[in-house]
Amino acid sequence: MIEKRLELGWPPGTFVVATIARMEARRNQASVINAIAALRQKGVPVAYVCVGDGEERDKLQALVEEPGLGCWVRFPGTISEQEKIVTYGASDLYVMASIQSGQTTEGFGIVFLEAAAAGVPSICGNVGGQPEAVLHGKTGLVVDGRKLDDLESAIQRLISDPATRLKMGEAARKWAQINDWTRVSAAVLAAIRHACAYS
Repeated sequence: MIEKRLELGWPPGTFVVATIARMEARRNQASVINAIAALRQKGVPVAYVCVGDGEERDKLQALVEEPGLGCWVRFPGTISEQEKIVTYGASDLYVMASIQSGQTTEGFGIVFLEAAAAGVPSICGNVGGQPEAVLHGKTGLVVDGRKLDDLESAIQRLISDPATRLKMGEAARKWAQINDWTRVSAAVLAAIRHACAYS
């Protein structure tokens, strides 16, 4: 994981935020970029890895063209499953503060459990199933992704409080173990069998 951080080319001590998701409006990567920009203007040593592809990519890349921001945001595109694991492990925080966009609703958000398995706390949006994947105040923070100030404050809070971040990361790892896909699928199958027995 150290090698990955070195590969990103940022100075030691840089706080790394990551999003691994399709680039579409509801995933709200634009707000994360804007929050990173605002924090850097305040002197906060934070950078962003925005992984994925999609219809919003050109718009997102245009957001980082302002002077001084481009070198602090990376767009590696679509990456392999192994690279995803490495990226989670090289990150300090996972952020996907989704918003409601049209009729599409966010599901549970397996990416939050993937980050949790790496001991990385998350910030998610208060829409769809995301608040079920991130336990507010325990494995991360739930925010209103439409409110940039709230998102910026949440990122700032976890940057400035490493003890809380570590505690959340440890709780996140345990949460991921509880929600391991093998256990979840077995529980769903048992529930289906139980329902069928009474139908």
